Amino acid sequence: MAPDSEEAKAFYSAFFPAFAAHLKEKGWFDKFVQHVGDEPVQENAKSYSQAAEFVHKYAPGLRVMEACLARNMVGSIDIWVPTLEHFGQNYDFFQERKKAGDEVWFYTCVQPQGDYANRFLEQPLLKTRLLSWINYRYGASGFLHWGYNFWRAHPWQDAADPKGNLPAGDPNIVYPAKEGYGVVSSIRWEATRDGIEDHELLSQLGEKDPALAMSLARRLIVDFDSYVTQVDIFRETRRELLQALSGEAAGKK
Repeated sequence: MAPDSEEAKAFYSAFFPAFAAHLKEKGWFDKFVQHVGDEPVQENAKSYSQAAEFVHKYAPGLRVMEACLARNMVGSIDIWVPTLEHFGQNYDFFQERKKAGDEVWFYTCVQPQGDYANRFLEQPLLKTRLLSWINYRYGASGFLHWGYNFWRAHPWQDAADPKGNLPAGDPNIVYPAKEGYGVVSSIRWEATRDGIEDHELLSQLGEKDPALAMSLARRLIVDFDSYVTQVDIFRETRRELLQALSGEAAGKK
């Protein structure tokens, strides 16, 4: 139904107050974020904003989070999630959104390609780990990842999408167990975890010595699409990060 229809107004004016009350009763309200419409673009910004208005009007304080490909939805989105490429190309805009009180993440999904970090199979594994260093370097407070387990017919045999729509490794970062239920990890999934741990270390150092933490991040993240991927330099940088934290800890004894 159209977001400006009387049917939509009647439904959402009843649904969102009840939904917000349920979240508050369970203690989930501050943890929950609302998705409205996947990857809105400039052409459908008006209808998207109309739909998002229902959330803000009938559930005040409930945050809207969206993977977005446009900028003309200010006031509709509380947590902006551009692609890494879009984030870099519009960095000043997103910095302004942060100053205004919004939150900014980034994501990868099919794009970006080329020199950008992603989680494709053919990329150096270190680029997957460096995604979290990019978060720290550019102040993005989250990473929306695609995809976890969007398995095709034969995920163990077909790394790439048989139809050619998705790069190899893009739709899944774990694999289905060959027997029974469950999932099997991948080295890319482990690298994702390692990167998150690196981010936590950078954040801890940043609380004590923000200039040093940022200098270490800048050493590896030259630009949004330019990184130092030599393994020996990465290991030395991380060693310095650990040593800096150890020094802080030793100084407290």
